[in-house]
Amino acid sequence: MTLLRLIRIEYCLLGAAGVVTGAIVNGATGLTATLPATAAAVFFVAAGCYAFDDYFDLYADLANGRRDRPLVTGRRDRRPAAIVGGVCFVLAAVAAFLAGPAVLAVVAGGGASALAYNRWLQRAYPVKNLLLAGAFPTPLLLGGITSGACLSPALVWCAAVAYVGGLGFEVMIDIADVEGDRASGAGTLSTRRGTTVASRVAAAALSAAGLLLLVPFMAPIDPRLHGDAIYLLAALPAVAGALHIALSLLRDQSPAHVFVLKRRAFVALLFALVAFAVGVLA
Repeated sequence: MTLLRLIRIEYCLLGAAGVVTGAIVNGATGLTATLPATAAAVFFVAAGCYAFDDYFDLYADLANGRRDRPLVTGRRDRRPAAIVGGVCFVLAAVAAFLAGPAVLAVVAGGGASALAYNRWLQRAYPVKNLLLAGAFPTPLLLGGITSGACLSPALVWCAAVAYVGGLGFEVMIDIADVEGDRASGAGTLSTRRGTTVASRVAAAALSAAGLLLLVPFMAPIDPRLHGDAIYLLAALPAVAGALHIALSLLRDQSPAHVFVLKRRAFVALLFALVAFAVGVLA
């Protein structure tokens, strides 16, 4: 259980699901040879990044009272987290190598960027929010690459929605960590502009992402989604979830409430992935 909490297993699985969704949205009709390797590479690089995140952020997490972090609630020895992170990065590199040079380049770049941020760039505002938001569309685009076809308009739109929603998500969760981030010198919107401004930006981004989900139904971005009632019905829970989270965040920015909204945002992300996949397959 401690290991699963350390690597944030649910988000690693979400990243792998994003790869599969990206392949489907880009028109893959079957299981390609590189798809499992790409999904595994994303899973393990995410696991490694989360393990090293706990390693570098231990003292900030202590300041924030993050009871969901195993290094805070258990032994304060950081070495196991570094070992897990290193092993996961090796597994990610092997899987990415099997998936091909493009996947290897993206996975290696993503892992290196995460380490560089944790080690040297935390004070460089607004690197954190912009960099980590990029982790949301990347699995989708990697999935599209594995399909062997040019990126479709639907996939590009899906990736854009993921980036906007990811930006809102990252700004939102920083609100709960503002005290520890401020103490450690991390440069986030919450530490630089305050949690009220951050909540407005996060709410605007989350609302925009939700509304952008409706555009493929109304506009001829992709004929598979345009006017497709099945896509609309599948997307509506994600749209409603995003708008609910945005409004709820504006009312209450307490850490406990933000953590509740974080879990709801995870569910909304799942619904969004399902909507695009179901829409193109219907």
